[in-house]
Amino acid sequence: MNVLNYSTYYDKVLGGWLGKCIGGACGALSENNKNILHYTIDNVFPEVIPPNDDLDLQILWLQEGLEKIGVGMTREDFGALFAKYNVCLANEYAVSIRNINLGILPPVSGTYDNSYFLNSMGCPIRSEIWALLAPGSFRTVKRYAEMDGSVDHGSESIYGEIFNAVIEAAAFFETDREALIEIALKEIPSDCRQYKSIHFALACYREQTDWATARNRLVRKFGSMDASYSVVNLGLTMLAFLYGEGDYTKTLLYAVNGGYDTDCTAATALSILGIMAGAERTPQFWKDKIGNELVVGTVDIDCRYPTIEAFAKATCAAGLSFREAGLWDVQLTGIPAEAVPSLPETLQKPLSIEVCYQGSPVIGIGEESVLLLTVKNHTPEEVSGVLEIRGPDYLVCSLSSVSLTLCPQAETTLTLNIKAPETLCALPMKNLFQATCCGVSRDFGLFGAMRMKLFGPYWDNYDTTQYPEDPYEEKMQKLPNGDGDIHAMFNGFVNINREYLPEDFQQLPQDFEWVNIHGSEFDLEPAVTYRGPACVYLVHEFTLEHAVPNGHFHFGCNAPAKIWVNGELVLDNQAYYAWTIFNCTAPASLKAGKNRIIFKLSRTDAFRFSVFCRNWEDRGRFICNITSLGE
Repeated sequence: MNVLNYSTYYDKVLGGWLGKCIGGACGALSENNKNILHYTIDNVFPEVIPPNDDLDLQILWLQEGLEKIGVGMTREDFGALFAKYNVCLANEYAVSIRNINLGILPPVSGTYDNSYFLNSMGCPIRSEIWALLAPGSFRTVKRYAEMDGSVDHGSESIYGEIFNAVIEAAAFFETDREALIEIALKEIPSDCRQYKSIHFALACYREQTDWATARNRLVRKFGSMDASYSVVNLGLTMLAFLYGEGDYTKTLLYAVNGGYDTDCTAATALSILGIMAGAERTPQFWKDKIGNELVVGTVDIDCRYPTIEAFAKATCAAGLSFREAGLWDVQLTGIPAEAVPSLPETLQKPLSIEVCYQGSPVIGIGEESVLLLTVKNHTPEEVSGVLEIRGPDYLVCSLSSVSLTLCPQAETTLTLNIKAPETLCALPMKNLFQATCCGVSRDFGLFGAMRMKLFGPYWDNYDTTQYPEDPYEEKMQKLPNGDGDIHAMFNGFVNINREYLPEDFQQLPQDFEWVNIHGSEFDLEPAVTYRGPACVYLVHEFTLEHAVPNGHFHFGCNAPAKIWVNGELVLDNQAYYAWTIFNCTAPASLKAGKNRIIFKLSRTDAFRFSVFCRNWEDRGRFICNITSLGE
């Protein structure tokens, strides 16, 4: 068993937080630039230290989570804190918070409707707290990192947070950089891309490839147009950690000049070095640069830690509680009298209720959703009670109450079927349920699919019996002998500017199909089975209880599209893109009461379209209180 003296523990915790603050501040200047940069020691530090969500969320976990709940924090606790206090509503954060507000809790909050940012950097950057609370204790840091990461991410990003937490926990005792990487790699699956990116960085270093070549090779192999893609960022972090040769400034500059999510890469690299060296051996030049003030700004809390040193002391006090709870695999010596555990005892509830969606957490008109409810008895006594399930009266549940008797430490699982009748005239996006038993409750929700009218598909052909040449002025394709036009075999064209329906939309045809859209991404392939270029119109009518005069749409599209909101053309996109959720934006003004959005979408091979709408009067949160009309 490793042995750690308390004074060394505090010095390394402070060193880790200093590295986090210094690296985050320096990397913020160049964040999201995906090319090699050229910062130097003279210009890499900002004039004003910005707040950093990478650090702020870890302050949130300690102050509002652990210090109020104790070491027994659950993934549901993480989700509740994240949705309540996080005011940095970028990317996966905004999607996760919307999901949680819809009752879709971790771990599903991190994966549902979050395909683009599923494996981004939002959670690997929150790893330090777990390593500093449980040095050298891999089973503990892995458990908390997984719960933390599941709030807003899926597999690769969670593996990234686990890797970072383990390498930081190991850095309390191991001084060899290559050995540290090998230790942490053992704790994630060897077939995941995260492992392969990090292993590639290690191989380049061992082969003595120069840094710039190694960096470019890694980006070509693991890069993404998303600057926050975690797989490439962890590889870049490890390149900086290795090629920096243990030198603080070299490591920092390699991380920042490697590009991509540079506040994340630089902060993690320096956190590891800071833990290895401790605060005492952190270069005074950088300690003078960062100072001692703890800058907080992306979480809505009154931070109780005015300085980095105060935060380090609070971290160590919480670490003593982790040790007291048996979560350390390390012996701690030399504990001073004034150093006492700070966390409250987590009260163990006699029962717990777990919810497992059998598929996506969505229901649409005419559809059924299936869930499993597992009730666990955590006591040494037999427990009897009634499980009651309450939900919206417009949805039909297969269970409302069930009598249960559970043996000590036993559990039972029940299947819950929820139906939305075909006759429903309206379906809210937010559909909340509550399961209760013996005074214990569990909330959960289903996303109400957006009900839309689908017109089309439409496309254009040309008749070779009427036109000697292609009227669309496409390149003619002749047979090898020069005869005939084989293009006619494959023609099929779409022009977003052609009105396949009258675009005053006063009189829409009755030839349409109802479709349920199960998230922000429009999966139209089941409804549009025609193969080839095509155009469709989708009409979405919905109600809002309150007006949203200051909204903002984010449209993701891979082909030309037009969108009308309450009769106003708000998007006229003529371009083709690689799809992201932010390809196009437009202001939104939505009324209290009934609204109507018409989407005109085109495709070449497949539709790829998505829509989110923010409400800037609600801190930019994604709107989720709409009710789709189905008649």
